[in-house]
Amino acid sequence: MGEGFDSGRSTAWQTVQFIDSLIQCAINERGYIWNVPDADIGQWSGRLTRASARALRAKVWMFAASPLFNNSAPYLTYTKRPTGLESEEHVWFGREDRSLWSRCLQYCDEFFQDNAQNGNYYALVQPTTQDEAGYRTAYRRAYRYRNDATHHEKLFDAHPTLTLSDGGWGWGWRGFALDCYRQGGAVPTNELMECFGMQDGRNFPYSDIYGPGKNPNGYDMFADRDPRLYETILVPRQSLPAGFDYAGQSYTDSWEGGLMKNNSNFTNTDDIASGYCKFKWLLDYYGGSRYDDEYIGVAYIRLAEMYLIRAEARAETGNLQGALDDLHVVRSRVGLGRLETMNPELNLTSNKENLINEILRERNCEIGAECGDRLYDMVRRMRQDLFTKPLHEIRIYRLDNAGNRMTDGDTRWTEGTAWPKFEYEKPQIVNGARRWWDPGYWTNKWYLDPVSRIEIQKGYGLTQNPGW
Repeated sequence: MGEGFDSGRSTAWQTVQFIDSLIQCAINERGYIWNVPDADIGQWSGRLTRASARALRAKVWMFAASPLFNNSAPYLTYTKRPTGLESEEHVWFGREDRSLWSRCLQYCDEFFQDNAQNGNYYALVQPTTQDEAGYRTAYRRAYRYRNDATHHEKLFDAHPTLTLSDGGWGWGWRGFALDCYRQGGAVPTNELMECFGMQDGRNFPYSDIYGPGKNPNGYDMFADRDPRLYETILVPRQSLPAGFDYAGQSYTDSWEGGLMKNNSNFTNTDDIASGYCKFKWLLDYYGGSRYDDEYIGVAYIRLAEMYLIRAEARAETGNLQGALDDLHVVRSRVGLGRLETMNPELNLTSNKENLINEILRERNCEIGAECGDRLYDMVRRMRQDLFTKPLHEIRIYRLDNAGNRMTDGDTRWTEGTAWPKFEYEKPQIVNGARRWWDPGYWTNKWYLDPVSRIEIQKGYGLTQNPGW
């Protein structure tokens, strides 16, 4: 930044201020509409608005207030080639300023105030029935489909193509979806599955269930879960709601030897390499046309995230109850009970650290796999513990009537019979393992990517990030 191309690299603080100034210009622009009129939304649903600008401003300051930049020390110093650049504050603000969270909160409040003055045009999509089908339908419309004349949750979205199949192989949304999701580029992990709690609002309670003989009561750990789990990951289910069948099946049997593991019409080894199959966005790509049912809008920010940003800012500024209230607004859309009530052992009304962890988990459940937010949450919060923690697959084994694993290679289920009991294993991921899982290998340089060497060599003062 600077007046010309020879002024060198701006500090991290100057960069944030510059971004903020551009957003402020948009907010202050006379005649800048708050929302696209419903009459035009079919053509212009992805247009940026003043609401987009206000939301983006809050998200920028959430990132700026986080420990990566807002810290008493830089995340990494230039140890290989000491240059003094760390003192120039290119990769941090040079200090920790707790007031930045107040600033983030201010911009969240300004967004909600502006929305109220405009008739609360933007609102969470709400279920029409208080059951799994209703909750999933509302959540699906919130994350997957474009805004229309009756649903206004997305504040900033992009339309890769018209529908999932438009654009052909390799270029359009379908190409992205199939290459990334169906062919093993984004198979879910067991850690993601565990992020989703129970339908009543309790967090996942089965941490000690994995291993031979570890499930003597035969718990089905996929039953009665947060409905967003079923929209995100395909897991074994005895009975799918009407209209939510999978490739014509009213059940899913993705355990070892089940139909979905043995029948190539449903899957291949890439699809379900981790034991789980991706469901979010694709819905049912074996059903012929279900994934192609409506125009897609990929949200960069939607209203649910604004509540989550404000929850984090409230927690960081000491208003833990206000943060819990914002979480409840998001969670209640899918029928979940209050987090602090259903999980009293976490002491969320007084334990700030636990509450921040729960906010990050809730962000993963609500907006995961939408725009890379989980990765950036881990980066901005400097969560080395999450980066270095090995991830796991799932192996699900059907038990016979004597409680022994069925290993004959064909363990599919017959509808109308009792739902099986299972044992679960969670082996560490080997194919696709991350190098930084190895003890002692992690380095904080990975919080920021390297700057292009070509750009540095142009000689206008751009410097490399530390460690690269």
